[in-house]
Amino acid sequence: MIDQIKVDKIKKWVEIVSYHDEEIKEYSRQVGIPNDFMSGVNDPFEIARIEELRDSEGQLLTLVLLQYIVPVTGQHDYREYKTNAIAIIQKDDMVITALREIPEMLTDLFADFKASKDYSYEEMVMRIFWKVQCECVNVLRWIHEEVEDMQGDIEHSSQNQELYRLMSLDKSLARIKTAIQNNRNVLEQLTKKERFQDLPSLNSLMHDILIESYQAESMADEGMQIIDQLSDIFSNVISNNLNNIMKVLTSITIVLTIPTIIGGVWGMNVPVPFEHNEWGFAITVILTVVISVVVLIWLKKKGYL
Repeated sequence: MIDQIKVDKIKKWVEIVSYHDEEIKEYSRQVGIPNDFMSGVNDPFEIARIEELRDSEGQLLTLVLLQYIVPVTGQHDYREYKTNAIAIIQKDDMVITALREIPEMLTDLFADFKASKDYSYEEMVMRIFWKVQCECVNVLRWIHEEVEDMQGDIEHSSQNQELYRLMSLDKSLARIKTAIQNNRNVLEQLTKKERFQDLPSLNSLMHDILIESYQAESMADEGMQIIDQLSDIFSNVISNNLNNIMKVLTSITIVLTIPTIIGGVWGMNVPVPFEHNEWGFAITVILTVVISVVVLIWLKKKGYL
């Protein structure tokens, strides 16, 4: 779906929300923008970048493409995060934002863009950048909380659910870290552009975004290290729990084997003790119970039960 959201005397803001490459290609042709400026929003492996070039009429075209994260449901129904791309393009007095879907984090910001006529292209780029970076930090905080919650569950688990959960978090962290690094490369390029340096109101915001970027990367690195350690602990805990289960089952098998052996011996067609004693069966049963109880006590003292 292509919707023209806002037009005013100073500039146009056109928002493209589309999953279809052909639709994006057609709109690129209509406004005279290179197709690869917008087609990247449907590429899951598109990297963040900045490009500037002049069209056939000599007009300067500027592209800032950023990666942002969105929640998805993983294979085992656990929440994961993937990266999408948003293209912010300027051509003369027109600004175009293209993306596959509008994430919740940008809803309020886009509403501000619609309501105000005072935003420049540079301000729009940096405000979107700020929202994207803050969302990374918020999601990373959630991941750290999830990891802490898992520690108590892992200690008593012999199932694979926690392992699947760890895998989902690890995949999310890898994607988020990649997005953070790619976006920071773009930010470092933007800080060198005079058009961004000449706006004092953006200097503080760019500094804050850079700090948030380093914080997010540090949180991602720490989260990945914790998950790696937690995965090792998880494997050891599962192995230990299974060993404990096997010890109990083996001990029960040993105890149950005693009556089987005694019953087999006394069931042979040969002379055996108590063969002609009217209390022979009772004596054999009592003997079997006593031996089983003694073995049971011994196994318990040895820690097998």
